[in-house]
Amino acid sequence: MSQVLTTAPVSGLLTTVNNATAVPDYCGLVLALPTVPVPGDFTQVPASVLNQALSTLPATDLAGVLNSLPTNELTQTLGEQSPTQLSTVFTTLSACRGGTAC
Repeated sequence: MSQVLTTAPVSGLLTTVNNATAVPDYCGLVLALPTVPVPGDFTQVPASVLNQALSTLPATDLAGVLNSLPTNELTQTLGEQSPTQLSTVFTTLSACRGGTAC
């Protein structure tokens, strides 16, 4: 396992999220998966990394990710976002609700 954690792709991910348990969910966001792989660990992704990753997701993917999170993780995640980021998230979701299939 220690050999895998020191390989270039994995070590870069670890550097980005600063926590091995956050890597699967970060990868899920980057790959625009409809849900995160480990919703219970989603809050381990640093807020600055989440800001960037959430802002790049299309409305359908963002809705899926947020819907996949347990209430506590969703509350914590949204509470760590800046007012600007929250506005972007809610604008994206509103557009989704306004006619785009989610």
